[in-house]
Amino acid sequence: MTNANQYINPLIQAVLSNLNAKRDRLISEIDICINKATASNDRSFLADKITDMFIEMSSVVQTLETIEKTVTTYNNNIKQQATPTTPNA
Repeated sequence: MTNANQYINPLIQAVLSNLNAKRDRLISEIDICINKATASNDRSFLADKITDMFIEMSSVVQTLETIEKTVTTYNNNIKQQATPTTPNA
């Protein structure tokens, strides 16, 4: 999340941790595949595998962004509800 002042439900925090771990794992696996490609004769297989991992990472990143937008909107709504309004005189 970009704003440390935002409240994040512990369950949502667990989801975020899981997604960040998936993203990090994918980055590591892509790195391994790219480095392995120089020593492998089956580059077509590795290219397909790397493509699939990038597609999966795209989904993970989009989900992280969606959660961030949703939490930000939720927190902004809570702040607006908690802010007292002064009646017009």
